[in-house]
Amino acid sequence: MFEVNNLHVRVNGELIIRDISFYLSPGNCLSIIGPVGAGKTTLLRTIAGLIKPISGIIFKPKNYFYIPQNTLIYPSFSAIGICKFIQCDIEHMKVLANKWNVPIDRKLTELSEGTRRAIFWILASLSNPQLIIADEPWQGTDLWLRELIRNEMINLLSQDKIIILASHELWEIEKICSHIMILHRGTAVMFEELDILKETKRQNLESIYLEVIGGEKDENV
Repeated sequence: MFEVNNLHVRVNGELIIRDISFYLSPGNCLSIIGPVGAGKTTLLRTIAGLIKPISGIIFKPKNYFYIPQNTLIYPSFSAIGICKFIQCDIEHMKVLANKWNVPIDRKLTELSEGTRRAIFWILASLSNPQLIIADEPWQGTDLWLRELIRNEMINLLSQDKIIILASHELWEIEKICSHIMILHRGTAVMFEELDILKETKRQNLESIYLEVIGGEKDENV
């Protein structure tokens, strides 16, 4: 079980996340969507423990893995170097790297954004976390890697893992996620099961999103 109760987050003196509460059961995937600057990354970083909230409680599994939007958090490391650092199975990593066709001995700075993102999904799989937090999971990936990442998410969910992600790619979200949160000006203006929402509204996710948000943009980060 994953649960957030009455979360408030302030960054540089500004209230970015306002009174957010939700819960997820094992095997569910939540996508947080919203305009640029709505607070999605701030919320994910708070869930990952990188930002301390000013109030509210987060109940999460002890074993979790965070895939940031900027995958150069270990710029001087190679994939195998990160694997050693987080103490995962190197031989298993070699098998997965071969399947995903990614190098494990080159520094992350030498690789494309899509390749780095694939490496982080491999590391997530090797870590066997109960919770995966991913910011823009398909950013910079081609069709081949998109399919691999999508299949990996499906595999993880089948093992009763929980996935929380933020993305602007609504067509990918509809294939994977069980729940949707629409974040606007730091507030969760909608949190629903996606299938129920689409059946009730009789619209696809893009139409629902535009109906709720329209053409507005936020100022927050």
